[in-house]
Amino acid sequence: MFLDTPKAILQQAKARWKCHAAANRHVVLIHALPALILPLIVLAINLFLDTQLEGTGGLSGIGLRSALQTAQMVLSTSLSFLLPFWQLGLVFTAIHISAGNAADTDHLFEGFRRWGAALRLQLCRDFRYIIHMIGGIFLGSLLFSATPLSNGLMQVMAAINEDPASAALTSEELMVLLQEQLPPGTLIPLYLLSAAGGLLMVVPVFYRYRLSDYVLLTSQKPGALAALYESTMLMQGNRFRLFWLDLHLWWYFLLTFLAVFVSYGDLLLPLFGISLPVSPSIATALFALLSAILQFLLYYFFRGQVETTYACVYESLKSDKKEEAVC
Repeated sequence: MFLDTPKAILQQAKARWKCHAAANRHVVLIHALPALILPLIVLAINLFLDTQLEGTGGLSGIGLRSALQTAQMVLSTSLSFLLPFWQLGLVFTAIHISAGNAADTDHLFEGFRRWGAALRLQLCRDFRYIIHMIGGIFLGSLLFSATPLSNGLMQVMAAINEDPASAALTSEELMVLLQEQLPPGTLIPLYLLSAAGGLLMVVPVFYRYRLSDYVLLTSQKPGALAALYESTMLMQGNRFRLFWLDLHLWWYFLLTFLAVFVSYGDLLLPLFGISLPVSPSIATALFALLSAILQFLLYYFFRGQVETTYACVYESLKSDKKEEAVC
């Protein structure tokens, strides 16, 4: 019902959010603290470990160097593993807000309570994304090779194959030689077609499974495959409508992208010939802190209402399905 008028969804979400605005904002801000502070802590520890790695050169430092690198890997992997479950807690909170209820801090731990089913869902969903992405990239590269766009590449490859000396080169050396002899811009059409093919294959699947987290969190008998199937059923005929709603929130996604993009400032500034009067480690930490501050502001002003908006979409589609079943 609401999907035909995105503005109505936004108004509905805003009204539900305002019912218990103080409690809702309190819980969302509690969610923001670990989501933003933990990555900063892990980054600070990794930067410290990097300074320790600098003094472990030579054979005598192999053991310590291996231990420090393992510690860095464990920290980063643990953070990547935990944050998705914490994010599910915010989704569960938004579902309660969309029903007109006040948010509760206990809602934030729902993802960890369902961690087994949530992990299986994430793995199944990501696996299908990867398969479709690979298929799209293959189709893009196949289209490139079947058109005149590949003539420049084919000519260079033919010239290399005709050279008797190329028979003694390894595959890595052949790739280096190929890159050296290719005219500038030869592979750009290949990259563009592969990226376009990947997106064309993945985007429909992404929208098909867009509501799988909501299904998992509200189901009495959670299951990964059941959540994917139920999301597919809910999104039949509604994928473009949800995409249209996403376009109405373009400003939020743009601000989120820019807030995250800021964290790479220490890598981007040198490309423009700009250098900061601080060490690389401090520059990395400063840009990460700035990015976290910007993301916190997004949480404070917008994140809760945006999450509530998509929870309202789920509730609306679920209600529509129940009405169809009764009819």
